[in-house]
Amino acid sequence: MIMKNIFSFGIILFSVLTSFSQDSIVNNKGLIFSGTIIGSDSLFVSYKSNDSLSSEVNLVNKSTILLVKYSNGRVEQLYKNDTLLTKNGDKIIAKILEIDSDMISYFRFDGKINSVQITPLASLFMYQLSNGEKVVITEKPQDNADYSALGEADANKYYKTAPGFIAGEVVLGATWWFYGLPLISGIILPLIKPSTLESSRNPNNALLYSNPAYKSGFEMKAARKKRSGGFKALGAGFAGSVVAFVTIVIVAFSYY
Repeated sequence: MIMKNIFSFGIILFSVLTSFSQDSIVNNKGLIFSGTIIGSDSLFVSYKSNDSLSSEVNLVNKSTILLVKYSNGRVEQLYKNDTLLTKNGDKIIAKILEIDSDMISYFRFDGKINSVQITPLASLFMYQLSNGEKVVITEKPQDNADYSALGEADANKYYKTAPGFIAGEVVLGATWWFYGLPLISGIILPLIKPSTLESSRNPNNALLYSNPAYKSGFEMKAARKKRSGGFKALGAGFAGSVVAFVTIVIVAFSYY
């Protein structure tokens, strides 16, 4: 019995370690693919996704790859860094992926693989491409619609409703029978605007204080996410208590 338990524990431990030991490939759009790399030559990288139940091997052209990070820590960087200089004097070493009339997106590797970051061109003083070309950003009127859209996009990606709030909504929904007061509170609380908007993962936190249009868009999306999460949790608690009450009643009557 002891040997069987040790063997089972070994299988579980191996599975856990394996799930964290993955190779990662980042393509030229900043998308990250994880799996096990089967082979690599001057033109292609082949890998098998660990999430897939099939044995299909994927083939990726190296010309579309920015970076390969192996599970043993070895890194193969296939791009040259560009440089961004913000108006605050911050220097960002990264690979620029896309530039449009108002926004710039870039991928940054600092020992760990970061998700693609998007920032307004208006927040930059200049950027320098890997080929030496320098572009100084000229001042132009801010487009509030663009900043508002960026705020909504960042809130959708970085704003997280507090777990304690969600748990509280479940409890309020489950205790609705107490004169209905918990249910009323559970309806009111999600309607209150979130007070904490900053996130350590949001590269545009500064815009919450410097750009009203960005903050407005961020607040609007964050409030929607809070309402949605709160009402879903409240409904789950309410439904669970009703099911429990009906079950108790059925069991009680079954004895008569």
